[in-house]
Amino acid sequence: SPGSPNPSTVDDIGPQIADVMHSPNTPTFGQPVVVTARVTESFLPIDSVILHYRVMYGVESTIPMNDTGSANDVIAGDGIYTATIPAGVASGGEMLRYFVTADDTDNHTMRAPVVADVSGNSQDPEYFGTVVVDASINTALPVWQWFTQSESNSHNRTGTRASVYYGGEFYDNVFVRQRGQATNSSESQKFDFNNGHDLFVDATTGTVGEINMNGNGSDPSYLRQVMAFDTFEAAGNPGSQSFLTYMTVNGSFDRLGTFIEQVDENLLDRHGFDITGELYKFVQRSNLDPVFTDGVTDGDGGPDSGTSTGIERKTGDESELSDVSSVTDFIAGLHLSTVAQRQSFLLDNVNTANLINYFAIRALIRDADDI
Repeated sequence: SPGSPNPSTVDDIGPQIADVMHSPNTPTFGQPVVVTARVTESFLPIDSVILHYRVMYGVESTIPMNDTGSANDVIAGDGIYTATIPAGVASGGEMLRYFVTADDTDNHTMRAPVVADVSGNSQDPEYFGTVVVDASINTALPVWQWFTQSESNSHNRTGTRASVYYGGEFYDNVFVRQRGQATNSSESQKFDFNNGHDLFVDATTGTVGEINMNGNGSDPSYLRQVMAFDTFEAAGNPGSQSFLTYMTVNGSFDRLGTFIEQVDENLLDRHGFDITGELYKFVQRSNLDPVFTDGVTDGDGGPDSGTSTGIERKTGDESELSDVSSVTDFIAGLHLSTVAQRQSFLLDNVNTANLINYFAIRALIRDADDI
């Protein structure tokens, strides 16, 4: 607050909680889980530190955390508080979540993780967590374990909140909804991770904020989608990373899912493009006419007004479509009056080798469901 005193609410801040972690990272059914947190006073001495834990969507239990050098606490008085969740409280494949609260001597309370953003698709995680080893899973595929209280909403456009355990990392309170239209909509889903809590996929893809987990559609081999994206990559064209995953939901087998990297800034960066540039996706319109067929019909040399429909922006402010001049200018170039003008425009504005490869691969993989 430059130029004026800080607000009095600063005095309401309780102890600061940091470096919350647990061990082992992925416990077996017979292992207790030791949780530690570094707690420091803000204005008044620390009165108590409490661990709150929850199995799946059951009731929360509490355990006092101590800094006495006993009950798995290593060093007394070092500011690192410890509590142990007993072995056996969660079965194999079940989610075990927890948070930490700390009070000072005047009952000012702080919580970790802090839950401040509770609206929109991107919200704050409510818990830290892990998943108990499921000994029944025996696969060489990556394992995607997710949990939700509303499986039905996770498979429609309403969407719901969920937790995900993947690659030894736990992600809480993410948004999941149905994706796709006719072919894959019964199984395919989009997982939208919270800002500041991106999903780490692997060394190739790195961290991403959003991914697609497709069903197999009508492909009994489960290979068509992965091989198609691999073919684009092999030809030197930018494409999404894609691979098969073994999926469980709420501790039970879900399906064999096809991971598909979201087309967004992360993908642009991975392929060496400018992440501040404009990236658009042209989607299916109700009349099935693609954006490229709009033509020039408004009499002023520009595309007709219909160009503002059937477009999704994938970089920057995705809701901002008031100025799509790069799209309208491109479409206008496709509708120049002579063949020579159109050829010159394409050579100046299109990566022709990339485009030829793209059409060749579409023919090779027999992709006709494309607008």
